[in-house]
Amino acid sequence: KAEVKEATEKLKAIQIRKKALSQRSQEANTKQYQAKKVERFIGNLENALKLHERLGEDAELRTEVAQLRERMQQLQDELSTENVEDRKRRALRLVNNNAARLVPHLDCERPDDPVSLEINDLTIKVTGTARDDYLSEIGSGSNWLSYHVAMMLALQQFFLTLEHSPVPGFLVMDQPSQVYFPKKLVVREGEDVDEPRLRDEDIIAVQKVFNVMGAVVGAAKGRLQLIVLDHAPREVWGDIPNVVAFEEWRDGVKLVPAEWA
Repeated sequence: KAEVKEATEKLKAIQIRKKALSQRSQEANTKQYQAKKVERFIGNLENALKLHERLGEDAELRTEVAQLRERMQQLQDELSTENVEDRKRRALRLVNNNAARLVPHLDCERPDDPVSLEINDLTIKVTGTARDDYLSEIGSGSNWLSYHVAMMLALQQFFLTLEHSPVPGFLVMDQPSQVYFPKKLVVREGEDVDEPRLRDEDIIAVQKVFNVMGAVVGAAKGRLQLIVLDHAPREVWGDIPNVVAFEEWRDGVKLVPAEWA
């Protein structure tokens, strides 16, 4: 028992000594860190004093620093939350105005009601006299197509007004006429078709879409390219200004040539 007690006392002594050494080591590290901070502060202060002396002698450098400070303040003002929100509101107002000018020329049930892009909900809102309706609440494929086309073109019109726009003047639409022509339109030789392929009102509705797209592209004067992949026949859009046929990928003619495979 005496040996165990003696060993226990020695172990306690070693632990106490280890703890003391560890504390001294931490204190030494802290003092070393603080000393380095003081050295860095003194070095920065010396550099600042040297720069101050140079500014006192160099009027050109002093002017440049003043200009940089002014520019820095301008950038801070531009990036302030209030300015960002104000610029966003102005941008949305311009986009909505663009869309409002296009919607009456398309096939929708409420052509005169104001429309707005709701960026927080990623949808379109139509403001009526009695209530507001979101796009998900508005029925009919023609309404959906009209509002989508109007808003996408309205966004492109807005981007074209920016001096440095990150969005290219380029837009691709895939089969906008499918709302009106869901069935097969092109009949190969030897095939029988029981129903009339096209109705006059559907042709007129699709022509409205192509007319609006052509008008927006024409007004952009070469700064906007719009590619439409569609199965509507040439008789629907063939005479519309600024609409040019590129290729019909049928009867062996494909977007990706067979020899590339």
